[in-house]
Amino acid sequence: MASYVASDGAELHYDLLGVHGLPVGGSSGRAAIVVLAGGAARHPSYLGDLAGLASGRALVVPHLRGVGRSPAPALTESGAFWRQAGDIEALRVHLGVDQILVVAHSAGTRLAIAYAARYAARVAGLLLITPPAGYLVDDASDVDSLIDARRGDPAFDAALAALSAGPDGSTEDAFNAWQQVVAPAGYATWAAGEQAHARVGRWNLAAARAYFGVEPPSDLPAQLRTVDAPVLVIAGAQDCFTGVAPVMALAALFPNGSCVVIDRCGHYPWIEQPGAFRSAADAFLDAVDPRAWPVAESVETTRLVLEPLNVAHTAELVRVLDDERLHEFIGGRPATRTEMSARVARQVRGASGDGSQGWCNWVVRHRRSGSAVGTVQATIQAEPERVVAEIAWVIASPHQLQGFASEAATGMAHWLFAHGVDVLVAHVHPDHQGSNGVARRVGLAPTAVMVDGEVCWSTAPETTHLG
Repeated sequence: MASYVASDGAELHYDLLGVHGLPVGGSSGRAAIVVLAGGAARHPSYLGDLAGLASGRALVVPHLRGVGRSPAPALTESGAFWRQAGDIEALRVHLGVDQILVVAHSAGTRLAIAYAARYAARVAGLLLITPPAGYLVDDASDVDSLIDARRGDPAFDAALAALSAGPDGSTEDAFNAWQQVVAPAGYATWAAGEQAHARVGRWNLAAARAYFGVEPPSDLPAQLRTVDAPVLVIAGAQDCFTGVAPVMALAALFPNGSCVVIDRCGHYPWIEQPGAFRSAADAFLDAVDPRAWPVAESVETTRLVLEPLNVAHTAELVRVLDDERLHEFIGGRPATRTEMSARVARQVRGASGDGSQGWCNWVVRHRRSGSAVGTVQATIQAEPERVVAEIAWVIASPHQLQGFASEAATGMAHWLFAHGVDVLVAHVHPDHQGSNGVARRVGLAPTAVMVDGEVCWSTAPETTHLG
């Protein structure tokens, strides 16, 4: 856990989630992604990793005032969401970035909106998940009709009665107990997964009270019309806390706002409909701030050095790989100088044009002789809940049968795991005994999946090929 100092001298804490080794901001020139929990004043652990949203990304998750590791404010009003916008600005400065991309849930969206209003030039984008909107828009709420559709479910009816009675603020334990009773109203269904999630993340009563201690300015809706950053609002079609109509109206306040409504979903879309949530969130985040993939670094093994590929390697690779025997199982023919030049120029970009894949390529060099003996590569892609790298290796014929392929691929695998990759896959022709042995020594196992006549090997047998 890391910390930063707010303008009043308070030491506030944050968690860093996602791919190890990825730049959060600073010299990378990228916007940092800051994730704000709701509650209000609920411990951010309930967010988890937002259905794997941290895959291929680095997420900064602050502990708001009085929550988790961050202390309660010396002045109660400093804990208000309008005032805590200054804390988020201090966090931006601490991270060394010009802008932040803010992802926020529920009551956390109040803080995100406050930050956007007060520091509009510092906002790269806003992703607002099931935000309360009644304090910003006048559109009639459809909450009553959503509630009526759920009546008759005993757990929901008990939650509704508790909501109508209001929170028990006598003690923090009583307040948290009340939150558990009302929890079924926050989900479209109340199954085992939803019940387990509802028990994660404790509320801080004093921090919750302080959060609403300062009213935002009355012209806040007008201020939001001047926020030019792209905004995506995600609504749950069965969200009995916020409704749908007000949430859609909130998106319309922003000049570049849009809204996605997820069906069969309440207040927690990353739990209830993780696939639909990730589809919407990934498309937005990748458009605003393309994903940062690991950048290949030099890797040393006992006998070899893996050099990150660069255009200066082109002529050398044409000579080393000019051998028809290397294409016995993979097809094709050796690349010409022109073809190799185009291939290397494309590979050294480090990512696909749409940012959906990261590319790491190395030249394998013998440490003692200095000769290039082949190449290894990894194509990295984020899937829900994990990051997968498809790996491949080629060792020139004169250097085969010396264990170089296994040594190089293992060195690459260790580097990939250290840089946030969760699963490795490789596609190997079933008759290529040498590469089958390499895959096995790297720690992969064959699966039942066949792609273009090749067997998919994986460190997780359920893994399928990268599409």
